[in-house]
Amino acid sequence: MIVMSAVMTVLGKSDCDWAGAKKEMTDPKFIDKMINLDKENMADYPMKKVEAYTSMDGFVPKILMQKSVVAGALCSWVKAVEEYFKALGVVRPRIATKEAAEA
Repeated sequence: MIVMSAVMTVLGKSDCDWAGAKKEMTDPKFIDKMINLDKENMADYPMKKVEAYTSMDGFVPKILMQKSVVAGALCSWVKAVEEYFKALGVVRPRIATKEAAEA
């Protein structure tokens, strides 16, 4: 349930209980929502909330893969989105500085 709570948080869903997770997973567009996530415009608050999940000891794709391939894959996706968000935090100011220098 921790992995799905993290996934739901990344997707901007507030109902992170089991009923909400099941509803989300049965949505035919669930994978499309993950693929088409607007990674460029993610808000800070949900990503801070995701960090609480990803910092847990058991939130490791290899460990979760042993229990469930799907849970391991979703864990990998959440961690990748989090890393991308952190990288944007470093890159965006540099892009802004470069654009200001070129103007």
